[in-house]
Amino acid sequence: MNKSQQSDEELYHNFIARAIDAIQNNQLNEGDTYLRQALAFDYSQPDAFNALGLLMEKQGNRLKAQNYYRVALSLDPTFSPARNNLDRSVGLNEAITWARKAEMPWTN
Repeated sequence: MNKSQQSDEELYHNFIARAIDAIQNNQLNEGDTYLRQALAFDYSQPDAFNALGLLMEKQGNRLKAQNYYRVALSLDPTFSPARNNLDRSVGLNEAITWARKAEMPWTN
């Protein structure tokens, strides 16, 4: 089956798989490109936005990542990968905030 015979759904899932592979191999620009291509086929599925969240975390932008996880959950509130990633990411924020407060000298 060539690309012209593949459905939009198949192309979408192929781009998602390539994006995740690229992100896991720290090829972040390539991962971003694949995710944008996937979204061109279908922007109503949560997995692309969840993967964008993972990409943002790899780039050190936790707040943007959390926003993408929330978009994924708005599309499908039962999408557990986005819920797990958001919970983990928010937990990291709270841990960092707590650690910073613990490092602050006490003042009167």
